[in-house]
Amino acid sequence: MFEDVSAKMSDEYLCVLIENYTKSNTEYESKKVNLKTKLDRLNSLKNSQNEIEINFKFDAFNESFFISKTPNILSMLDDIFEFKNKKLEMVKSSGHNRFRSFVNSEMPTKMSIFNDGEDKFISSSY
Repeated sequence: MFEDVSAKMSDEYLCVLIENYTKSNTEYESKKVNLKTKLDRLNSLKNSQNEIEINFKFDAFNESFFISKTPNILSMLDDIFEFKNKKLEMVKSSGHNRFRSFVNSEMPTKMSIFNDGEDKFISSSY
């Protein structure tokens, strides 16, 4: 890992740099554990419509320190985001379609009932 980093000059003490590195490293590892827990929960979900296959394999995830070195995890996450966006668009579209069909089919019937009631009210008040 250190081979990938180029050296640079700093006026900070080495102990401060090491402390910052340790803090960042601990935070990253904690986030990686949290991610694995969430991915494991996603693995346990069963998609009843078989629209997307959720199956994270953690072999490479456990072996590699960096998440970027686990392409299968990253591609599955991309698939889930893409699926989520498509699903939201479908839900929005179906909601619009239901509203449009309500307006086109139900509203004229309801308005005619209202108009009939209004006509009866007006005729009975004279």
